[in-house]
Amino acid sequence: MKITPTAKICTMAFSVLVLASCATGGGTATVAQADQYERTIPICVNANDCTEKMAAAKRWVVNNTGYALLIDSDEVIETHGWGRADITAVRVEKTPIGGGRHSILVELSCAAETAGPTFGSNACPPYWETVLDFNVAVSSAAQ
Repeated sequence: MKITPTAKICTMAFSVLVLASCATGGGTATVAQADQYERTIPICVNANDCTEKMAAAKRWVVNNTGYALLIDSDEVIETHGWGRADITAVRVEKTPIGGGRHSILVELSCAAETAGPTFGSNACPPYWETVLDFNVAVSSAAQ
């Protein structure tokens, strides 16, 4: 069975919502922030736009994590440290959504949450504020 790009985006967005809801305790504010996250997911409309936005994504990742890049490609940016330490690791994926357009999705991992603290604690940044900051930074890259 082939998974469509739209199904993949919906699945990733739902996963982000569920994981962040667990990490932040849920509630109305979390649902509103998840909605805002989904509305602001960066979309690139052509090859040049994707190049600019993935470059902006890379700059954001380098400036917002304590880890070095593990993967740095046209499709995926990922830092070391996924699920291993008390600072934030980041994964960015460029996903086709049809018509030559792509979404640029960000995921965060902060292992300190598994040891007790949640996103927004001293060890982990506020989840929704962080992913929304990513969306704004990447979306504002030149088209």
